[in-house]
Amino acid sequence: MIEKRQCPACAAGVLRRCRDRQGNIRRPHLQRILLAGLIAVISALARRVPVVERDDLVLQLLRSVWVPDDGDTGRGAAGPDTPDWDHLRSRMLLANALAVRTEQVLRDPALFFDVADLARDARALAKNTSAADETLYTAARIDGLRLDRYDDLGLINHRIDVHRAQRVDAELPAPGPHPATDTQAWTIDYRDHGGFIAHTTSTPGGTTPTQFWGYAPTARSAAATLASYFDQPPTIDFTPPLPDHPQPWWRCTWDSDVSADSPGTRDLLAARGAIYAQHLQACAEARDRLASLDVVEHLRERAAVLNAEDPQWEVDEAAFEVGDAANSDHGGNVEGVCWVPTRLVVTTHARPWGEFGTHRPRMPAQIAQALAHTGDLEEFTDTLFGGDQMHLERIAAWAGPVYRVSVNGNHRVHTARMLRLPWLATTVTHYAIPPAWTMYSILVGDHDGAWDLEQHTQGRHALISGLIRHRILDADLDGPAHELDTVLRCRRLPAPWLLRSAPQATAINAAYERVYPGALAQLGIPEGVGTDPVAWTQWLTTS
Repeated sequence: MIEKRQCPACAAGVLRRCRDRQGNIRRPHLQRILLAGLIAVISALARRVPVVERDDLVLQLLRSVWVPDDGDTGRGAAGPDTPDWDHLRSRMLLANALAVRTEQVLRDPALFFDVADLARDARALAKNTSAADETLYTAARIDGLRLDRYDDLGLINHRIDVHRAQRVDAELPAPGPHPATDTQAWTIDYRDHGGFIAHTTSTPGGTTPTQFWGYAPTARSAAATLASYFDQPPTIDFTPPLPDHPQPWWRCTWDSDVSADSPGTRDLLAARGAIYAQHLQACAEARDRLASLDVVEHLRERAAVLNAEDPQWEVDEAAFEVGDAANSDHGGNVEGVCWVPTRLVVTTHARPWGEFGTHRPRMPAQIAQALAHTGDLEEFTDTLFGGDQMHLERIAAWAGPVYRVSVNGNHRVHTARMLRLPWLATTVTHYAIPPAWTMYSILVGDHDGAWDLEQHTQGRHALISGLIRHRILDADLDGPAHELDTVLRCRRLPAPWLLRSAPQATAINAAYERVYPGALAQLGIPEGVGTDPVAWTQWLTTS
């Protein structure tokens, strides 16, 4: 392909069109065509050249790179204070290719002596030049990035990350109304590498954690993530105070993990409190019932009742997510330990209730037997919740949250439902919702079978436009209805599944209405509309 070669006549870079002296796009220059043909011929004949002559030819070509011809600097039309990105990247890619080839040469068994140290140095150079090329590629795409001659790669990366942080903060929704004076107050300790811990002075032992830990790419993003956990925005301060100078964007790494400084479920149990007492009372009642029953048969009967009256939501993970953010630098989460109502766990990794296939199917009966024969309900509770901790993911929605099992706790959730235990002591994770998505990232989560892409895109655009028109969403659509890169910028999203297809959205609406009766009416959705895909589509697209 001709455009894979830099043009000797106008210095057009790789994959860039040739231009005339006035800057207008033109057909490829003759010199570029000849150069592409020459390189193709040399590449085709190279393997026919004996190895010794081939190596000599490589050295001659490299010398022409190191010592260019008179008047040939290898640079394009860049000013004295403006980097020539094409030249920079071509040199870096050449250095990387040479380092890779050098390692291959040094690992030749015919060398006789051990030069493994040199080969490792060459590999390190290859890795570093690849990383440098990625840095240069990123810097070249950022308009207005301040760079000075002789900046080293560390400083360039820092300035890139400061720019990324500023962009993330600028895209976050504006803070809501000033919190009321009686609003819960939180203090965030935001640390390098993006990890943070948030504290409050409330008494532990309830349905809201008294300490969160998590990750966010910026301090303001950490505050927004924490605030999104609550129905009413809390008062948030930073201790220690944030620096006055701009801070970089932080990537989530192992260094971001501050969970070692955070409480576990045993700390929650030790706090006792009213919910702990309710749990013990429910355990005592369940123990009394089990005393005269066949445990296995009882669990089977209870599972059948649950599957008939309150089945798990038949949804995939995409139903609780919108999609990848339009700006992938957004992100963040908070975790904490608290009591969660068992009935709000709407889906697990084992469906339906009471069914586990070959994955430890006897575990619920073992838990129930332990409860039936225990003489110490507090010890039973500590064993149930305090050892191998449960992890639930919290999905925020307008009438109240729902939960799904994250990485651990399937058997215990099932058993608690079947034994009528109303509370779970667990670790809860809450993820930040990005402020914007492309239509493509929204559509990727659909699993409705094959569909015409353009028609499907326009259909989803119409549904979302209706949600905005009916003030279900506070958002803007930026772009044509048929374009996949059209962006939805959202300031208020009641629940992520509202952006799914009509069959998906209405199925989850119906399930959510069972958990929170009257929830659809709270959003102003007419009766019978939010749970019927045809009525939903008609309401959103014609009224």
